[in-house]
Amino acid sequence: MNSPHLGSLLAGVVLFALAVVPAHAQEYGVRFEDVSKSAMGSPPVGPSFGAGAWGDFNQDGYPDLWLGNHALEAQLWVNDRQGGFLDRTKTWMPGMDSVDSHGAAWADFDNDGDLDLIECVGSRFGTGVGPNRLWLSRYPQPFAEVAGLAGLAYPNGRSRTPLWFDWNADGLLDVVITAFESSKSRDVLFTQQPGGGFLPEPLSSGFQPTFQNTRFAQLGDFDTDGKMELLLQSRNFPDSAMEYGPAGFTAIDLPPGMDPVRNVQDVVVGNFDGDFDLDFYLTREPYWSSDEVAIGPDGALRVAAKVRAGELRMVFRCAGTLRAELIEGIDPSFLLLGSQRVPADRLPLVLRQGDRRVWGKQAGTAQEGDAVYLGREPDSDYWECVVASAQETEVAMILRSDEAIKLVSVEGLREREPSPDILLWSSPTEPRYEALDPQFEGRAAVAADFDNDGDLDLYVVQSGAAVNRPNRLYDNVGDEFVEIPQAAGAAGSLLGVGDGVSVADYDCDGFLDILITNGAGLRPLSLDGPVQLFRNQGNSHHWLQIDLIGATTKDAIGAIVQVTTPQGTQRRDQTGGMTRSTQSHARLHFGLGPHEQVSELRIVWPNRKVDIYHDVPADQILTIRQR
Repeated sequence: MNSPHLGSLLAGVVLFALAVVPAHAQEYGVRFEDVSKSAMGSPPVGPSFGAGAWGDFNQDGYPDLWLGNHALEAQLWVNDRQGGFLDRTKTWMPGMDSVDSHGAAWADFDNDGDLDLIECVGSRFGTGVGPNRLWLSRYPQPFAEVAGLAGLAYPNGRSRTPLWFDWNADGLLDVVITAFESSKSRDVLFTQQPGGGFLPEPLSSGFQPTFQNTRFAQLGDFDTDGKMELLLQSRNFPDSAMEYGPAGFTAIDLPPGMDPVRNVQDVVVGNFDGDFDLDFYLTREPYWSSDEVAIGPDGALRVAAKVRAGELRMVFRCAGTLRAELIEGIDPSFLLLGSQRVPADRLPLVLRQGDRRVWGKQAGTAQEGDAVYLGREPDSDYWECVVASAQETEVAMILRSDEAIKLVSVEGLREREPSPDILLWSSPTEPRYEALDPQFEGRAAVAADFDNDGDLDLYVVQSGAAVNRPNRLYDNVGDEFVEIPQAAGAAGSLLGVGDGVSVADYDCDGFLDILITNGAGLRPLSLDGPVQLFRNQGNSHHWLQIDLIGATTKDAIGAIVQVTTPQGTQRRDQTGGMTRSTQSHARLHFGLGPHEQVSELRIVWPNRKVDIYHDVPADQILTIRQR
């Protein structure tokens, strides 16, 4: 469908530039404090794939955190209920080893009252097999890994993100595994069998894979009919959207009249304007297609580029010892030194002032093949680095020194028009598209009521190709979002490459906290990106949090909850908390502003039965079992 609305937006986005940060955005109801080290001691640094999965596996009321750490060893961080976490992976998940870990999700799939974890696993460098892992809870005993026994290993799947839901309403949770499409791999819906175990659902059921690199799946009542629909999300939005029920799946438009948006990385679903239509925030930062050469916050020269049949040439000054770090897995001889083109014998490579191998700057050319050339003239602090490619070469490189590095010039960078994030306001008649900033491309995002004023705010992770960018916080002021300077203290690290974000009230004080990961992209650029936990310092606003226990599936995935105060009615859907490769805590959170009670709390359970409660006091975490 051709749309004048989206086309007009992208053609004239500069019109929004003057309205990004209104004067009243200088104040926000809360501040965030970086408590990464005080809460976690030694938080992970390095590669990541999403921002973990939050779930209270030990049933003490405090959310615990699983972090996949991509190809490093995953970790289970147990909440100590005193504002911190303890790494207890070996205790609770014996036999944990390093795999190509991707997204994960907690759920009580066997309805025994405690949370289990499914972990999606890819195949390193796109080769080999990567069986998924299903960690079966036997609390208070350690978890048992049972993916193979349960039928969920899917070793050729190159799996990305799971989504638990009961598609056929039989009281047993099923799971969608999104995957990188190939001859052996596609999205698969695994249906839980009454006698135990899972079987892949045939396409004759109507389930429609995207047949692309599907990043994640989400639930939402996209057509406001009171029932959940399923969205599989790859690079274009909307992608494969389906209604479902015991009879199978049926494709739907999401919603009617919505235009396709290309190059989408993450999708945040929420009722932003209080009209009960689900709105969308779409992040669109394609860090793998960007070129960048820059000095990072640590003083190192960082390079990320795809050189296509040409050269990328950099001149910089440095009087000290130079350490060259290149993309993981590459042969050291890819780096050629000086006019003699001496191949490096190891990586990382340390080049001292008297090293004659680097003398001379007769770099190669694209016609001579793919290589990185590095050299300088004798008795000079001017260096030249050339990346040459006959076809296409993907380069990630860090040059470090004990002396200052000053970038002099760069030639050959590809230019790319920005594809700004899109805020899509849904409507029964015609959706409206908006760019909050015409130059801003986010990587991952969440919607949450961080200031407990009764509406959903937006937190967006930004990355960058070689040097990380500050993250952004947007305050919802009713009919628009305004940017908060320095993200109210949660702008994040400039080291690494921004990856994912999740939210949980980890200290159970009624205010949602933020966890971000900065280990996306190619190594070595992702190796120094830290995991960061930002504690919400709160304010005087009231709140209510709800854990649901269903009569059919214990997780009550698919339930719809509404709370009413004099300010109006808010809605939250129990969808499991999934975004790209990430699971935020599934506990439902409502900010209540100045109101000390909820006049009506209405729950529509997955089996369509309704429970209503009146005059519910604020400032508590409720566990509600279906009547």
